[in-house]
Amino acid sequence: MLNEIEILLKVQEKDLKIMSLESRLKENPEIVNKARNILREAENELKAKSDILKKLQVERKGSEIQVESNNEQIAKLDSQAGSVKDNKTYKTIQDEILNLKARISLIEDTMLENMEKCDEISSQIKDLKEQAVRRTDELEKAEAKARKENGDIEKEIRDLKDLKSEIEKNLSPEILSRYYRLLNNKKDAVVVPSRKGSCGGCFMALTPQVIMKLRSEMKIVTCESCQRILYWES
Repeated sequence: MLNEIEILLKVQEKDLKIMSLESRLKENPEIVNKARNILREAENELKAKSDILKKLQVERKGSEIQVESNNEQIAKLDSQAGSVKDNKTYKTIQDEILNLKARISLIEDTMLENMEKCDEISSQIKDLKEQAVRRTDELEKAEAKARKENGDIEKEIRDLKDLKSEIEKNLSPEILSRYYRLLNNKKDAVVVPSRKGSCGGCFMALTPQVIMKLRSEMKIVTCESCQRILYWES
């Protein structure tokens, strides 16, 4: 029976290693997805800033058209003022010209603010483009690293499973079935030592009868609390 326990421990060693490797296989996609999400955030921010810049540029173009239109009106009014004979009409034209010039001044102030915002946004866009390039490079490196690591891990898992299959040939189907039922349930070590009168898996105290069976090494003994397979650790 001791021989069967030793064989089970070898099988378990391989299974726990396989479980650890399979866990690492799940981590790599998460790392790649994180890098992809960071890149997507940078791209979204870049698009948002680019949209703001386009809107500001459209507004500035509209302001330029308004200034040009007002200047044309001023030129027409100046031309009319030259041919006006009475002072009242002349003053009305001059007041309209002043109003148009005041309007142009306000528009030009807005245009100046617009230009300052455009410069600021353009600077941010430049930084975001550089950031997007870095994030793209990081994603490509993460993907390449994940592909290599996954290939290495998958090969190691295949090798371990092949070794495990050879070892399992030395065990009875009944023992293997019991072992795998426990392993699928616990997802952890299921062949454990008894330590200081307790189960090495759940740490519950073992009854004297269980301890006696363990010491006799005559048959497979399980913990009454967690059902793990026990072996005597002297």
